Amino acid sequence: MTDEAKTPTPKRSKRLRNGFLIALAVIVLLPLLIVGLLVLALRSETGTAWVIDQVPGLEVEQGQGSLLGQWQAASLTWQGYGVGLEVESPVVDWSPTCLFNKQLCLERLLAESIDLTLQSSDEPKEDSGDISLPSIDLPLGLVVREVNLGPFTLNDAKVWDRLQLKAQGSGSDWHLQNLAFVRDDISIDASGRLQTRGDWPLDLEVGLMLPPPYGADWQLALNLTGSAADLRIKGQSSGYLDATLAGRVAPLDSTLPAELTVRSSRFVPAEGLPKTLVLTDTVVALKGSLENGFRSDSRTVLPGSTGDIPVSLKGLVTTEGLDGVELALTGPGTTEAETGRLLVTGNVSWEQALQADAKVSLDAFPWYSLIPDFEEPPVTLRQFNGDVQYKGGAYQASIDASVSGPMGDADMAGDLEGDLESVTLTNLRVNTGAGFLGGRADVAFADQLSWDASLTLDSFNPGFWFPALEASLSGNVDTSGRLREEGAPMLQAQWDLSGSWQANEALIRGALDSDAGNWTLSDLELEVGDNRVAGQGRWGQQISGNLELNLPAPETFLPGLAGAVNGTASVSGTVDQPRGKVTLTGRDLAWQDQLSLSSLDLTATLREGFNIQADLRGKEVRYGEQRLEDLSLALTGTRDDHRLRLNARHKEADLSLVLAGDVSESWDAWIGALEQGQISVPAQSQQWTLSESAALEYTEAGRLTLGQHCWQWQQASVCAEDQTLLPTQDIAYRIENFPTTALSPLLPGTLRWDATLNADLQVVMTEDGPDGEVSIDAGSGEFEVQVRDEWESLSYNTFTTRLSLKPNVAELDLQLQGPDLGNLSVGMSVDPNSDAREVDGQFSIEGLDIAMAGIFAGLEVVEGELNGQGTLSGPLMKPAVNGELALSGGHIADPRLPIPLEDLVVSLELKGYSADLSGRWRSNERGSGNIEGSLAWEAEPSVEVRLTGDRLPFNYEPYAQVELVPDITIAYEGGNLSVSGNLNVPRGTIEIRELPAQAVSVSEDEVIVGAEEEEGGLRTLNMDVTVVVGEDEVSFSGFGVTGNLEGTLRIGNNMDTRGALQLVEGRYEAYGQELDLRRARLVFVGPLSEPYLDIEAVRRVDNVVAGIRLSGPVSQPRTEVFSEPEMPQTDALSYVILGRAPQSRGDEGQ
Repeated sequence: MTDEAKTPTPKRSKRLRNGFLIALAVIVLLPLLIVGLLVLALRSETGTAWVIDQVPGLEVEQGQGSLLGQWQAASLTWQGYGVGLEVESPVVDWSPTCLFNKQLCLERLLAESIDLTLQSSDEPKEDSGDISLPSIDLPLGLVVREVNLGPFTLNDAKVWDRLQLKAQGSGSDWHLQNLAFVRDDISIDASGRLQTRGDWPLDLEVGLMLPPPYGADWQLALNLTGSAADLRIKGQSSGYLDATLAGRVAPLDSTLPAELTVRSSRFVPAEGLPKTLVLTDTVVALKGSLENGFRSDSRTVLPGSTGDIPVSLKGLVTTEGLDGVELALTGPGTTEAETGRLLVTGNVSWEQALQADAKVSLDAFPWYSLIPDFEEPPVTLRQFNGDVQYKGGAYQASIDASVSGPMGDADMAGDLEGDLESVTLTNLRVNTGAGFLGGRADVAFADQLSWDASLTLDSFNPGFWFPALEASLSGNVDTSGRLREEGAPMLQAQWDLSGSWQANEALIRGALDSDAGNWTLSDLELEVGDNRVAGQGRWGQQISGNLELNLPAPETFLPGLAGAVNGTASVSGTVDQPRGKVTLTGRDLAWQDQLSLSSLDLTATLREGFNIQADLRGKEVRYGEQRLEDLSLALTGTRDDHRLRLNARHKEADLSLVLAGDVSESWDAWIGALEQGQISVPAQSQQWTLSESAALEYTEAGRLTLGQHCWQWQQASVCAEDQTLLPTQDIAYRIENFPTTALSPLLPGTLRWDATLNADLQVVMTEDGPDGEVSIDAGSGEFEVQVRDEWESLSYNTFTTRLSLKPNVAELDLQLQGPDLGNLSVGMSVDPNSDAREVDGQFSIEGLDIAMAGIFAGLEVVEGELNGQGTLSGPLMKPAVNGELALSGGHIADPRLPIPLEDLVVSLELKGYSADLSGRWRSNERGSGNIEGSLAWEAEPSVEVRLTGDRLPFNYEPYAQVELVPDITIAYEGGNLSVSGNLNVPRGTIEIRELPAQAVSVSEDEVIVGAEEEEGGLRTLNMDVTVVVGEDEVSFSGFGVTGNLEGTLRIGNNMDTRGALQLVEGRYEAYGQELDLRRARLVFVGPLSEPYLDIEAVRRVDNVVAGIRLSGPVSQPRTEVFSEPEMPQTDALSYVILGRAPQSRGDEGQ
């Protein structure tokens, strides 16, 4: 190549380089230019609208704002690619400036509603297999401040009602501040953290609120941890179900393996379930997968009435059905079995048509214990086995059971086959030890219900189930029929049974047939022993019939009914104009010792126009403790104009009433009046009369009303306003000038009350309870109390009571005031809805003169004033009492009281169910005493009291006048009485001229004919009392003996006494001589009433000592004459009496 040829090469390279640079500039700058232009366009509302218009299928109405800031529209619609989207009121608000901080900030995303429609694809769906989550690691941070979306529907199916979101994060770490989801009654609140890498680890707190089947709410508080691939669940359920939850699930695995355990201590699945069906200690466990099914192993406990019943449920739940279902219940066994069991096993399939197989097995299971207040039936189901198959709407079942009844054991069996249109029962067999019952039945219900059944009895005894129906019957019972759309059903039935009933020959025979609306009962015969019932009848356009009863021994039919009943009944005419006659007589009738009549006579005649005349009379009617000498009712008139007279005679009162009225054509309502009324109480000379008639009405709705009326006697009246008696009560009465003397039969025989009562009663019984008020004002009056055959009066000035009733509270206010009673007020409220009837109240006693207590006790002088106040709380039947009672100015004296009480002051501090007692008194200028102690009555009553005193005068006229210094503690609890302490008798005089009458006692083992033995109120008497006598001087004079008493006694349990009392410086005067007491002792070594005597009274004559010696028990003392030195007793007695030895036979005779 020449040089000339090479010359253009540099120019061409330069041109290529320039072209490449220009192309590169275009490639780089053109997108930037386009983006710039697009940004410039989106910054304006016009540009945003232009951009939106460029999107195919997108339509916006009333769009405003910029997509690079805040943009909103009235609606947004987009159609394309098989997708339809409608958004109402969309709002998008984001901040582009956040991009400079490497964040995308969404301030608001709002929409009132979203409707998304997706067209279904014709391509077959492929198994997607396990879900694999991508790793998301955004280069920008994302801040979502507010997302609030209204109702969202997908293909017209609601997804949510409201969705709210607030979150932020960056990269793959995200913080979910709040997610709220609401659909119907379901709401979800969630918060926590999530990472979008790996298996997406998470830690979320989720609150779920579900609609409960009943009750106020049902809430779940869940903690979700782990990852999206291995999700672990823990939480609590509250409200409808109080339980704990724990589980694990792999939601990304196509087989969805999972396990869940729910534990609840108490669960009531449905409202109103009885307590015997409440689930306790429940554990529900599920484990498995969607592919292989979920296996259940759950258990609970039912609190049956006879003991707890454990329940277990096992089985496998798959998408095709239930396999290996096993429901087992165990409990206390019936009859002699220790354990009873109910087992249900089977399978259910719904893959194609519903199909089920089940077996039921029961062995001595107490099924009745699952029914509240249901006693064990007389017939016990010992065993039951059943097989049930269901397929394609048809079912088959066979049962086999064994039962035990009062009359022995029985076996039952039968087969059942049917579908949704009919059922057939075949091979029904009931075998007992006393007979057989068999039969068959066909029932169709596809169109109109029809049936055809037949039973055969062979020496069958219904008393096997009901002992009162003991019998042995053989024969046949056949029935067939069909229900019709209009009119009466078609029915044919025949029965022909014979045998025995209650050990009497029996015959039961008859037939019933309905044809064209006519019912015919023919050849009815019932004979049991001497009792016979026979009759026949027809009901249709014409009616006719007769019935004859001859029951000389009705207890054969109905045990507990005694006496004799005879009667006849006949009917004829038409339904609109029937005629009939009934006569019935009964003698010496009695029902289970509750109701008895010496005679009962009924005659009734029904004439055309429903004109009836009926008379019913009973004599010597007794019900419980109440007795009527005579009761009669007379009914005359027609349906729309009739009158009923009622007369009742009681030994204390006579009652006469007349009612007249009209019965509605449908016989479900009555309107009339109580026209006349009279109540006589001869013993009280009372004659109460109804002043005017009172309207009386019963409506078809079941409402019974009584109009205003008054009962009057002399100046007294009892008047009522218009009131409702049924179905709820609304009553109002006013009582004026009612003499309390009329209440004498209701008061104890030892109490009289003379006053005039005025009262108001207004009560309405609402669904929640009573609402009203009762007030009683007894004005001023006088009580009289019989004390020792004499009547003592107690007057008062005010006596009022007011009771306010509300459904949730009852309030009582009582005021009593009188010159001797002082002021007594009680105010209290009671909660009637609480189980214990909680009470809250207060009481006050002011200026109560205790002189009345002296009247009851028969004491000459009882003075003092009682004051106090306090509160009441706690259960109504056992309230806690807090407060104080104080007695001041007390004075108690009576010749029969050995210790007088003056200036008596007693205080009782009440502390709920206990009280502290303290007090003091003075007996004379020198003697005084104190009392202190405590009382308790929360459980068994207990008392502990300590008595102390100094120089208390003890006077026991005419025998003793001594001073006492006591320090005694008396305690009582649970029937045990204990007395302990010291009792000093330092000084005093004892003078006995003759033995008191009570000194002559009856021996403990002696029986007095005609005297009732009293039951002792004490279980034991424990004593430990030390008695010290004569520390100063206690002089004694009696039976010729004088001296001073000294000694110590210790009294123990059962009055066992140890110690001795001796007479010092004593003299004994006998036979006209004064003897020296050389030794005088009472020795106690047993019962207090049986001391031993040790007494020697001597006379000294020169060197001779002669005397009398007493020894042995005081009840049987031994007496002997002795001498020192020894000599014959006649000689010793001479020394005692004459002071010398006997000198002649005359001395011996003396």
